[in-house]
Amino acid sequence: MIGCTLIQAGKTMDISELVSDMTWSGRKGAAGRSVSMTLLDAPEYTRSGIDIEKGCQCIATWKGAELLRGLVVSQGRGKSKKLSIASRDNLIYMANNDDTFSYKNRTASQIFVDVCTRFQISYDVVADTKYVIPSVSLESGKLWDVILEAMSLTYKATGQRYYVVSFKGKVSLLLRKEAVQQWVIEDGQNLIDYDFNKSIESLVTRVKMVGDQGTLVASAVNAELEKKFGIFQKIIQKDNDLNAGQLQEVTNSTLKLEGLAQESLSVTGLGIETAISGTAIYLIIPDLDIRRSYYIDEDSHTFRGNYHEMKLTLNKTNEF
Repeated sequence: MIGCTLIQAGKTMDISELVSDMTWSGRKGAAGRSVSMTLLDAPEYTRSGIDIEKGCQCIATWKGAELLRGLVVSQGRGKSKKLSIASRDNLIYMANNDDTFSYKNRTASQIFVDVCTRFQISYDVVADTKYVIPSVSLESGKLWDVILEAMSLTYKATGQRYYVVSFKGKVSLLLRKEAVQQWVIEDGQNLIDYDFNKSIESLVTRVKMVGDQGTLVASAVNAELEKKFGIFQKIIQKDNDLNAGQLQEVTNSTLKLEGLAQESLSVTGLGIETAISGTAIYLIIPDLDIRRSYYIDEDSHTFRGNYHEMKLTLNKTNEF
């Protein structure tokens, strides 16, 4: 069952009985997760009394397990005698705060802790990202932008993926593989529907890295792809903070990532609360000859009464 507790003006209210449906969602690269709810709002019910201008916190649960704790950011009413509300977790403070940033010789972990400390954002687990980033600067940008940049630079240098989550009012920086819990989604079992597409429209077969004057710094070519499809070249700019070996590594990894056919796959299935963006599932669809692991890039979970359904946008991975 859906549970909803509101905290407003120092008072705590359990309004679970007023909730008719709830959608809980998130996506890769976005700052945090959100919950939207539809509440009964008629004279015959005890009304929720929500007023977002007074500062209202929401704790959303499903079968007793907490899904989201955060700020109610919008409310709306219509003639249907229903009230809609939307809440965001504590990563909204990274998405909606601007500042200037200048870091030298810091790890992504250190940048994450500094950002949280400066803006009084409570944090919990901070993975040790190890790689020392030579420089990260933003003259004016979101807190979330500098965290994404730090994680991106770390990934380019190490191949390690990190992501940020908010749980029970605290944010954490996690190593993606360590945080993965794989569930199986199988056609004929818990899979309801799927949508699969493949394209080579954005295929890259060779990459050149150039310096400030257009001079060639590093290059990489996939000869096998060029035999099949011809030349599709991409130019990337040199990062002056990297040495020659690192520049070649960035060039190679760019070709590896973009020298593949682009696949899009989304599935609808019976709901699993822990199947959210940043985690992975194992998918079995015999008709598509699919039996492998996928990362979840985007998720939307819908709850009504005792029913839970999820729609997931997936990204193929070979990391398991």
